[in-house]
Amino acid sequence: MDIGEMTPEDIPFAVRITDKEGWGYVEEDFVKILEMEPRGCFVAHARDEKVGMLTTINYGRTAWIGNVVVKSERRNQNIGSELISHAVDYLRSESVESIGLYSYLDAISFYEAIGFEQSFRVGRFSGSGRKSAGSGTRKFVMEALPAMVSLDQKYFPGDRTRLLSMIAKNDPGLMFWAGNGEVRGYIGGFCSQKACEIGPWVCDPESPDLAESLLLDCFSALGDKEKSLAVPMENGTAVEMVNKNGLTKEFEVVAMFFETDNSFMDQDGIFGVGSLEMG
Repeated sequence: MDIGEMTPEDIPFAVRITDKEGWGYVEEDFVKILEMEPRGCFVAHARDEKVGMLTTINYGRTAWIGNVVVKSERRNQNIGSELISHAVDYLRSESVESIGLYSYLDAISFYEAIGFEQSFRVGRFSGSGRKSAGSGTRKFVMEALPAMVSLDQKYFPGDRTRLLSMIAKNDPGLMFWAGNGEVRGYIGGFCSQKACEIGPWVCDPESPDLAESLLLDCFSALGDKEKSLAVPMENGTAVEMVNKNGLTKEFEVVAMFFETDNSFMDQDGIFGVGSLEMG
């Protein structure tokens, strides 16, 4: 078996194999991922057949593995573990300190066998959301990006400038920030033909009203579209907020980190993660 870097020519395969898992990706989703991480996404080949894939996102100190999937007829042949090992080796060569991923509950033992340890749980919530505008928030302007990144780094152990820049480029209407004279919270999101994903959603934990206003403004920007959001379950304020405002929990995943259970993430300020594949 060979493992090589994913290229734009692999995107139709990526859509097909993830579609069989019901993940709802379209080609533009993988175009965005490859734009962010052109050397860090991989496809496994068995002779001339593509049999599995995964993606990574490198935030400097921390990196995230996502979209780990192997063709159903090719499972239990160590393809998934070899893909993970390849990704870990690549990220270590890039001087990443902490490598994380979100595991479905039935896959925890698979990742533990490779060397990942359980850290915290994240709930995936979805629904149409409450239709009510927030207050005290502002629409995104590029001048606010450095301050948003600075706030983000108080709670997330890495530099997500590229992620926030990508959201600003593709979905600026879903980005809002809040604060008087300084950024104390922000929210963003992605929309494709099939789904709308809210996150990251980061706010000073001492300002829950601002966090809720950010959420409501993002809801309003999305209108009647179905919305999804992944929330750290230890952030009780965020969990209560999304429940109150019309989202329902679908399932939970576990954040796991390679050779450690320490995420270095301050969940009090992380109200919503970037996405299940981007951390």
